[in-house]
Order: sequence, then C-alpha cells, then structure tokens
Amino acid sequence: MAEHHETFSSPLAGLPDRSFCLHGSGELVSDVLRRDGTWEAVESALFLRALGPGAVVVDAGANLGWHAVWAACRVGPSGRVYAFEPDPRNFQLLKANGEDLPHLRSLPCALGEARGTATFRRHGSNQGDTARVPEGSPGALAAVPLWSGDALALGRLDFLKIDTQGSEVMVLAGFRETLRRHPHARLLVEFWPAGLARLGQRITDLQRSLQALARPIHLLDHQQGGLYPLSPSALAALGQELERSGGFSQLWLGLPPP
Repeated sequence: MAEHHETFSSPLAGLPDRSFCLHGSGELVSDVLRRDGTWEAVESALFLRALGPGAVVVDAGANLGWHAVWAACRVGPSGRVYAFEPDPRNFQLLKANGEDLPHLRSLPCALGEARGTATFRRHGSNQGDTARVPEGSPGALAAVPLWSGDALALGRLDFLKIDTQGSEVMVLAGFRETLRRHPHARLLVEFWPAGLARLGQRITDLQRSLQALARPIHLLDHQQGGLYPLSPSALAALGQELERSGGFSQLWLGLPPP
C-alpha cells in the first residue's frame, strides 16, 4: 500500500508537529485529516488534556493511530499506550505512525469479552468502519486474534478509549475487573445503536454496561465544544433518539479533564 505523508499540528498546544502516513484518497478518516488538518478536534483535545506523563492508555479501535500517537507523545517515555487495530490496512499505518515511540505498543488484534478469535468485516469506504460481525458472515476478513482487557493484566489504567463500531459491550465485559481496580480511569465510548445491532445488541445493553461502572457520564458535544452531564433518564432519551435517527454520539465517563 502506497504511503501518503502529511504533517499535522497537535490537537493540544505544547506538543511538536508530527508527520502521519495516511490512506490514499477516498477513505473517510484520511480525507478528513487532509481537509481539516485534524480529526474530531474537540474530542482529541479533551482526550489529551486528561493525560499526563506516566499515564497508561488503551485505545480499542485505533485506526491509523491519530489518538494513540498523540497520546504517546503526551504521556512520554514513562507512560504506555496500547493500541489495538484488527484491520491489516489500518494496522500498517498505525505501526508506521508510531514507529519512533517505543512506549506505544501497536497490536494487530481486537479487544473483546475473552481470549480467542473473532470475525470482522469492512463496511463501505470508511476504513474506520471495520467491525466485528457474527461468525460466518459473508465478506468477512480472516479470523482476528481477540484479547480481553483483563488479560492484559495492567497494573495501571488512566484512560480507555473504545471506538469499535458496535462491539463496545463486549470490550467493556472484558475490562470488568481492570475497571473495578481502577475506579478513576476515564473512558471515551462510542454510543451507536446501528453499530450494536450488527451483533444483535441494543443501545440499552450498552447503557446498562456504562451505568454499572459507577462513573459520571457526559455527552461530548462536538459542535459547542465541551462535556455535558447526562442523568440516567437523559442517557436513555439520547439512546432512543439515536435509534430513531441512525446517528451516534461519544460519551465521556469519569471526571472531566482539568
């Protein structure tokens, strides 16, 4: 695969510019990066503000590494970033983009509920929409290695980002013990009913998983910028609205960044 290099400024002031390898034209994430010079600017800045030197981050669904690479720059050599990406084409770019950051560990596998394998399929032109599907689904990739978060046996966890196009409930199930041991760890989780439906799950399943973590839940507002607290009833109403509209949101769990 031909590499296309572009240089970008950090989403958070204080970090040096970096060059990223991108997909060729016609792929959503790379096209947006070339057009806008950033990816989800509000989310990226809030995410990095929540990190500091020595922090430990897990990125489930890292794509080409936009969040993971900047996180590694932010946490420094005393920190660790574990970036999981099951799609081979995305993983090639992820690995190239973090090759000068030894504390960024890029893994060509997925996170889920237990150790094993899982089936994934690419959906449309969005390379970020490589999603887990039931075994035997047509057009699936070869079986992908699957890890649980608890199997990582992390001694520290500061941030867990989950953008897995519908397998968020399974990823959370695999992190149950780790998140229990690290009650101050923040999370950023995609909230997308249509993605969950691919695996026969409902948005209410994800709501229950999130509420069981006993952390404040916020809506991340990309338009106005910022985090807005969600009560249980507001979270349920948001889920119902997204089911009707087919849209998605990002949720922030834990304290807002300083």
